Formats: sequence, structure tokens, C-alpha cells
Amino acid sequence: MLNKILNTIQSSFKYFTFFYGYLKIKLLVVILFSFLVSLLDALSISIFIPLLNTSDKNKTEGGQIDEYSKHVQDFLHFLNIPNTINYLLLVMLVFFILKGVFRYLDVHYRVFLISFFVKNIRSEQLNLISHLRYSKFVKTDLGKIQNSITKECDNVVFGYTQYISVFQNAIFVIVYLILSLFVNPKFSIIVIFGGIVSNLIFRKVYVNSENISFSISNKNNHFMSLVLQHITNFKYLKATNRAKDHKKMIENVMHDIEDNQMKLGFISGLSLSLREPLLVLFLVGAIFLHINYFNGDIASILLILILLYRTFSSLMTVQTNWTGFLKYVGSIRFIKEVKKEFLSQQEIIEGKLFKSIDATINVKDLSYSYNNEQIILNQVSLTIPANSSVAFVGRSGSGKTTLINLLIGLLEPTNGSISIDGVSLKEYNIESYRGKVGLITQEVVVFNDTLFNNVTFWDEKNEKNLTRFYEIIEKVDLTEFINNFNDKEDLILGDNGVLMSGGQRQRLSIARELYKENEILVLDEATSALDTETEKIIQQSIDALKGSVTIIIIAHRLSTIKNVDTIYLLNNGTIEASGSFNELLSQSTTFANMVKTQEL
Repeated sequence: MLNKILNTIQSSFKYFTFFYGYLKIKLLVVILFSFLVSLLDALSISIFIPLLNTSDKNKTEGGQIDEYSKHVQDFLHFLNIPNTINYLLLVMLVFFILKGVFRYLDVHYRVFLISFFVKNIRSEQLNLISHLRYSKFVKTDLGKIQNSITKECDNVVFGYTQYISVFQNAIFVIVYLILSLFVNPKFSIIVIFGGIVSNLIFRKVYVNSENISFSISNKNNHFMSLVLQHITNFKYLKATNRAKDHKKMIENVMHDIEDNQMKLGFISGLSLSLREPLLVLFLVGAIFLHINYFNGDIASILLILILLYRTFSSLMTVQTNWTGFLKYVGSIRFIKEVKKEFLSQQEIIEGKLFKSIDATINVKDLSYSYNNEQIILNQVSLTIPANSSVAFVGRSGSGKTTLINLLIGLLEPTNGSISIDGVSLKEYNIESYRGKVGLITQEVVVFNDTLFNNVTFWDEKNEKNLTRFYEIIEKVDLTEFINNFNDKEDLILGDNGVLMSGGQRQRLSIARELYKENEILVLDEATSALDTETEKIIQQSIDALKGSVTIIIIAHRLSTIKNVDTIYLLNNGTIEASGSFNELLSQSTTFANMVKTQEL
């Protein structure tokens, strides 16, 4: 029974529990401030009754209003305050001043809380993404990921401001109704009945708004994904005159979003236009009943009208804010679903810290398949001595890149194991292991920041680090490049390193890994797009590292792998042959044919 009650409460306050999950006790503080403001406002208004009764010396005894005045008088007597007009005015003034103080605290705290909420929800999204399994990340729509951090987070915060306003004004309604119930129970029943009828009328409107809002969030994800694709593939789209076709797809999604926004606007406008006439109808009905059937007197009508105005104004604000909140519930549902989805695919970050490779990396019966169906690697076994250099070669689809991703801990084996110095990779803290891995690919990563920050990855800019930075710049032959600019190490490289040539960007990536002091350096076709002269310079930089780090290479060019210690030839997910360059050339027909046709 208790669980059923708790489930009912949780279902009724599902959005409250969502916000509470991020704000905790801070959310309750906001509600407390709202309660105090509404209570002080109601108490301020209630002083009008004894004020009128005190000024009206001829008022008869025994009515409801007099009964209320008696309670106020008893309260003043308890505080040792005389029941005079002047003191009643003073008490009313004190209540209003206190209300102003708590209103200030309320507004100030809400501003702080919005800032806290934005930071909290964005940090959670970034944390979920950064710890997402690589195998899950590559299958996830990038538009969805970007949208979850940017637009949808903003929408959730906008939704919070509307939702907390709903809560605050609902508290106002409750406090006014309680006071009204105390003063005139019959009137309060009329107001409560009006509120229930009004809520039933707009209930279907709320459901439709929620569904449309969720549809808009999904279409925004698709829109973001298409825009990213348009930017990423701009060169191809422009060169082949396909940009207009792809733009048409984006525009179609934009039109769908616009149509849904129009529907949401129509529903919102309809609810806003009907709400006030309905509330006025209940207002007129309440006054009519109060005067004609409940024999309300002048003082009673005055307070009731004030309470009525406050109650209906707050009730109308509740419904207005709720309609506004429903525009963003799709984003809340989206964030909740993304959180649930990403939480189920988080990496396990535990185990002992990885320090170095002292002897070997051992791969035993390693297999990997996508969705337990498509086999990429099948029982691969090999040994890589510490500080040696190895290369993986083979035709496209042979499993080279997958094997690399397994070795550096981006993927987890379906079967088999990877161990370092006899310790399974699973026993290490995977982040500490990756912290010792350097990766250089054909698509060089260059951040829109200074050259120093690109190489040092935002290390502290002190004399020691600057000296090391320039030593590495010299090693990778970037000294001439940096000397061409007055900003030197503070040169902003622009998006994707627009100020650098392809070879310079590759040297930058090598400089970054040299600065990091890795145990393993992986080159995934790092020089395949470079001219011969630039490749030679980079190859010299790599050769200089031989014997100091474990080098693993995937390459097509002979010059890149000719001098490695061991070459592994992969074919359909298995190792077909291994040995030095000359050994493979004499022993493997497949390798010899690849050399002959320059497929390496």
C-alpha cells in the first residue's frame, strides 16, 4: 500500500522529482520562500477585517467576519499589542515590509538557482558523454549529442523557470484559499469548484502541448544532425552541386518544426484567450452567490473580493505558467531518455593505475564482433615487446583499425584478452592507461586556440614548460613556422588549424604526443595524405622515437613501415603472416603482391 501511495505521488510530481534530482534541498528553499511571501501577503490583507471592524463602532457582534476579527484580536492580545487603528496599521505595515524582504530573498535566490541549474545539468550531460563507451558513441547521432548539451539543456532551464512559477503561484492559491476557508467556507468551496472545472477544461490542452513539445525536440535533433553533416561535407556538396539537394532536406525538417511550433502557439493562444473569461465567469458567479444566497455583508465582501482577486490572479498565473512549461516538457523527456540511455552505456572507470610497459603487450585469442553477428577479428594472438615498433597491414576491412581500437582500450573484446606485463587490461583504470597512449591519425586534431595550448593541452605556461615546448617544436621542425609570426607560441591557429599546411598540422600532432610523454604511440595512416618531402620529415621524427616508446602503425606507404621490428599481415580478421619487412616479402605472396602494387 505504501509503495502504491509513493508511486502515485511520484507520478503526480514526476517533473518535481526531475528538478529535485538536480537541485536537492535548494528547490525546497525556493518553495519555503514562496510560502513565506504568500503567508505574509495573506496576513497583511487579513488585517483589513479587524481594521474595518475597529473603525465601525456600530457593527453587530457574532458574524463570521467578527469571529475572524476576534481571532486577530486574540493574536494581538497575545503579542501585547493594543487593538487600535494605529497599531493595526503598524502591524499591517510590518507584514508588508517582511513580505518585501522575503520577496527580495526569493528573487535573488531564484537567479542564483537558475545559474546553478544550468551548470549542473550541462556538467552532467558532458560527464555522461565523456564516459560513454566508444562503441556506443560511434552509433549515436552527433546531432543528438550536440543538441543534448546545447538547445535541450537551455529548454530544460526555461522549463524550470516556468515550473517553479507554477509551484510558487500554486502556493499562493492554497494560502489564499485556506484564509478564505477560515473567513468564509462557502465561498472557498465555490473557488475550489471553479479551479477544478477550469483544470478539467484545459487538461486535454496540456496533453496535446506535451506531445507536440516532445515531437519538436526529436525534430530538433534531426535538424542539428543534418546541419552538422552539411558543414562537415561542405566541400563535397559544393564541388558536386549537391548542396541544394541537401539543403532541401534541412528545409523540410525546418518546415516540420515550424508547423509544430505553430500548433503549439495555436494551443497556447487558445488556452490563454479562454482562461480569463472562464475565471471572470467564476468570479461573477462567486460574487453573485455570496451576495444573493449567503447574505454576505460589506466587510465580508471587501475581504472576499480581495482574496478572490488574489486567488484567481494566482490561479490564472498557474495555468499560464503551466502552458508555458508544457512547451519545454519535450526537452525534459528528451534529457531523461538520453540520460537513461547513456547511463546504460557508461565505461567502468576503476582498477589500479597504469604506469608503464616493462616487458610486453600480450594479445591472446582476441575476437571482436559487432552486435555478436559481424565478426571483425577472430582469435588473434600476438606479442608486442616494450619499446618495439610494429605495423599492421592488410586490405580495407581486414580488421586493422579495430585491432588498434582494442589495443588502446576504446573497444572491449568479445572474447580473448589483452594483458600488459601479465596483467589484464581490464584490471587497470582505463583512463590512466589511455593517459599513456598517443594517437596520430590522418585527420589531425587542431583546436581553435594558441599553438602552445594545442601542443601542451592547456598546461601551465611557465618557464619550464615553455623551454620544453620549444625543444619539441625544434624536434618536429616547426621552428621556421613559429618564427614567421609575431605571436610565436600564442599564435591562434583557427578552426582545424587553418593557418597551417597538412604537413605542419601532422608535425603539430607529433609535438603534442612528444610533450605528453606516452608509453604507446599509435599512427593510423598518419602520413598517407602528405607529400614525399613532408612525409620524410615526419618519418624522421618517428624514427627518432624508436626504442623509447612502443610504436604501433597502420600504414599504406612502404617508407613508413619498412624499418619497424615486426609487421603483421591481417586478412579477414586473422593474422595471415608476420615478420620483418624482408621476411614477409619472401614468405608471403599476399604481402609481396601488395608491395608490388604499392597498396601499403
